[in-house]
Amino acid sequence: MAERNFANQVILCVKPQGFFEENKYYYCFADQGDVFWIHAPFLLNKIGVDQIKVSCGLKENFITEDEYNARQNYLTG
Repeated sequence: MAERNFANQVILCVKPQGFFEENKYYYCFADQGDVFWIHAPFLLNKIGVDQIKVSCGLKENFITEDEYNARQNYLTG
């Protein structure tokens, strides 16, 4: 399986963890392989940042729009 790269993509959280809620969409603006970066303006009031670095080990908790659409097409036949 090819390495998943989230750079410049909207991603859907499919398993909640930390600051990220299930079934919410987030924008990933950079993917460096070992980490990816999410635009997170919802964190500005909480911790004073609007970007957050996420370990690549958590990629399994997110899917891209293309992955979501492929899953929906498969399920609906």
